Amino acid sequence: MKPYFSKDFVSLLNGLLEPNVRRRMTLAGAKAHPFFKSVKWDDVTGLKQKPTYKPVIKKEGDINNVDKAIKSIDIMGVSLDSSMRSNVLN
Repeated sequence: MKPYFSKDFVSLLNGLLEPNVRRRMTLAGAKAHPFFKSVKWDDVTGLKQKPTYKPVIKKEGDINNVDKAIKSIDIMGVSLDSSMRSNVLN
């Protein structure tokens, strides 16, 4: 893990990515994790907290806000960029 990640972040990731489903962190465990100590979950779930960034979406399937590096990842011979291009341009 990169040294610039906080201990709380690493702990959260390890809990969420635990291969053993019985030991994997639950939603309640994630919400109670120290990484999210400043989050007011009632405000989030009640839609009282405004998002820090709201992307412009032109239509369903619009991938213009997805990073180029992610779009170019080849999965089973198809990249997101090539498979979604027709949806974005049409």
